[in-house]
Amino acid sequence: MERKWTDEQLAVIGHRGGNLLVSAAAGSGKTAVLIERIMGRILDDTSPINIDELLVVTFTRDAAREMKERIGSAIAEKLEAEVNNDPDSQLARRLMKQSALLSEANMSTIDSFCKKVVMENFKEAEIDPAVRTMDDTEGVIIRKKVIEDLLEEEYERKDDDFINFVEYFARGKSDKVIEELILQLYRFSESLPDKESWFDKELTKQEEAFAGSDFEKILLEFCMEMLIELRREAESFVSLSLSPYGPSQYEEAGSSDVALFNTLLQADSFGKLISLAEEVSFGRLSTKKAPDVDEEKKELAKNIRDAYKESFNKLREDFLSESVEDIEKSKLVTARVIRELIRLTRAFDEAYAAEKKKRNVVDISDWAHFALKVLTDCEGRPTEAAKVYSEQFAEIMIDEYQDSNLLQESILTSIAREDGGKSNIFMVGDVKQSIYKFRQAKPELFIEKYNRYSEGKNERRIDLHNNFRSGGEVIGSVNAVFEKTMIEPLGGIVYDEAARLVKGRADKEEDALNLTEVLLYDKDSEIPKELLKLSDIELEAHLVARRIKALITEKKDEGKPLKFSDIAILLRTNVEWAESFRRVLISEGVPAVCESSTGYFSAWEV
Repeated sequence: MERKWTDEQLAVIGHRGGNLLVSAAAGSGKTAVLIERIMGRILDDTSPINIDELLVVTFTRDAAREMKERIGSAIAEKLEAEVNNDPDSQLARRLMKQSALLSEANMSTIDSFCKKVVMENFKEAEIDPAVRTMDDTEGVIIRKKVIEDLLEEEYERKDDDFINFVEYFARGKSDKVIEELILQLYRFSESLPDKESWFDKELTKQEEAFAGSDFEKILLEFCMEMLIELRREAESFVSLSLSPYGPSQYEEAGSSDVALFNTLLQADSFGKLISLAEEVSFGRLSTKKAPDVDEEKKELAKNIRDAYKESFNKLREDFLSESVEDIEKSKLVTARVIRELIRLTRAFDEAYAAEKKKRNVVDISDWAHFALKVLTDCEGRPTEAAKVYSEQFAEIMIDEYQDSNLLQESILTSIAREDGGKSNIFMVGDVKQSIYKFRQAKPELFIEKYNRYSEGKNERRIDLHNNFRSGGEVIGSVNAVFEKTMIEPLGGIVYDEAARLVKGRADKEEDALNLTEVLLYDKDSEIPKELLKLSDIELEAHLVARRIKALITEKKDEGKPLKFSDIAILLRTNVEWAESFRRVLISEGVPAVCESSTGYFSAWEV
């Protein structure tokens, strides 16, 4: 049965010429669309390309392998049908050629592609072609040795800035915190296209005064957002006080609080806000007796006011308790230790690079830097080698684009056909699923293009909203949650009509009895004494076990028997959670199995 594509999917499959950004929501058939687009490119009636003229960059090796297998299956299926029809046809010959070229197709992770570029240009990369990529364990050991040697040398030098840095960050006699800070900044620098320029810029940067600085602007904006929220809470306190059977005697104090927050929101500088915050004093609630007051409403009103008063006092203590002069001094102290951290990170980077060169080994992240060295000159312009790759690849396809970083962006744009209106980058992803910022991913790259690209030809954006994986109950619940929580200040995008999931499945009608439930434990009142010793994970597992047993009973009573094997539990991570859940479920009489295969050195943090 031939697959039925949506109009948006067909637009992605058929787009030719110019950069294309596809915002593909969860379950939108992204991989199937990618396969169909690739098949369309190699079998195009007017300007077909060979499979080895595509560069397809995936996020994982498994994804690359699956992509190649699925394309191979699609080619084989079409070839079999065509051979049965006309074995000597032009289409049959073309399909046979693509099948033969598939083993040479450039479908890989960005790291694998970079390694290929470096090995093909090892002289330009100034690297020994016999160099070896370290495994995780070896890398951990070498980094540990290099950083310990570096710190030992620094202790012997007894430089004032270093001693000040140690006193600022060290905990007891251990250097563990210092080592981790250096390694964190090192990992960040590895994601930059030109880390040397970044080091130079940060180490020579002149400190600006606090007043009028970006730092002051950020602090002021943050405090204003908090105050707006506190004013909203005060207004709800007033509304509750004036509601039927509400504690009307509290209205005066609430209105005074609203006026107080309004005064704070008039501050046009951080210094002015500090001065105003010092004078804040909340009035006492009236002790007058009002007739027909609902005691529950009265207690709720008190709780609301106590909460926003406590929040304001914490805001004042954390951010508004120092004078601008004291902030200036603190800023200079912080700038000094941060500059020393950057200097130490650069020293570690240089020492680590020297040690790797001596051993003739590289980190997996080194391939990208060597590749950029091959593909761009000192001013960031494409080299002759980059032009060769640019001529080779008719299209560059980037999967999971929301998880790209600046270094990867620089590499792939260096080999793209950006001149003369021949742009040829195809990017697909979903910024709502970006979870790798801790690995230096830059979802801002996706967001910038998402906002800039239009329906034009040279830079076009197509949104795939339809979710074919989930039922309407799940999709409705997801939309309800993210409409409230995904806002631009938090995630860079607004969960609006353009971002909402749309039900794509038409294979079954919705069951009105299928409802989304939220199971919550009130840890302060609902936990039986015998469960107090359980961890939070085990408590959650106990709650789930209790609900499963209830479902089994409910369905049995309704004459719709439910088996334990009909139920699946999805966890955010297998580590620790899966085994804890399995153990608790079994102890509660719910048979359960889980698959978990993790190793210590497979963890990214190690």
